[in-house]
Amino acid sequence: MKKLLLFCASMMFVVSTWAQDIITFRDGQSVKAQVTEVSDTSVKYRLSDNLNGPLYTKNTADIFSITYQNGKTETFKAAALPAATSTSSYSAAPVAQNVNLDPDLEGRLRRLKVWSKVLKIYGWICTGSGLALTGACIAEGETDFDVLYSPISLTATGTTALIIGYSLSGKRKRLMRQNGLVGAIPMVSKEYKIGDCTLTPSVNLMSYNNNPAQGVGAGLTISF
Repeated sequence: MKKLLLFCASMMFVVSTWAQDIITFRDGQSVKAQVTEVSDTSVKYRLSDNLNGPLYTKNTADIFSITYQNGKTETFKAAALPAATSTSSYSAAPVAQNVNLDPDLEGRLRRLKVWSKVLKIYGWICTGSGLALTGACIAEGETDFDVLYSPISLTATGTTALIIGYSLSGKRKRLMRQNGLVGAIPMVSKEYKIGDCTLTPSVNLMSYNNNPAQGVGAGLTISF
């Protein structure tokens, strides 16, 4: 009889030791516990090796699943990301600029603009004509260098003129930036809020000394 009672007591100890819940967290860790309460937002439990110890509370967003002692498994959904909200503003007001140009700088910028345009036009005409003549000669079966010399020279001349023209144009723009003559006309500014993070992309029309727009610029500002 004593042996039977001892056997029953040991079996009850084994069952009580095995009968425990397993909580698996989203970071991959798991604990053996006794779950006391499960709600929509939190789970309360005690550790299985200290059932008289403190009562722990965890958000369901941090818990992946709970496997109960009866074998049933309950899985929890991850917390949804905060919805992005956006506000838009549209403007075409140019940035006010009061710039007194140095006469020498103004004359230099004017000369650079004129020469860059002349060289670009001349370069495109020569390059286009040279390529067209070279193609026509090759199509007729001409391979003599003396015949192809003129079209090739015309193409080379036009290409050189284009390189110099675009170089002068770039130099003019660099001078204008260095002297604060570049302005921005904000056209579109859009703001997105995702939690505590704010994204502000923008598109601007670029102008030089309040002249008509010369290009388009885009940017993105991130703030927390």
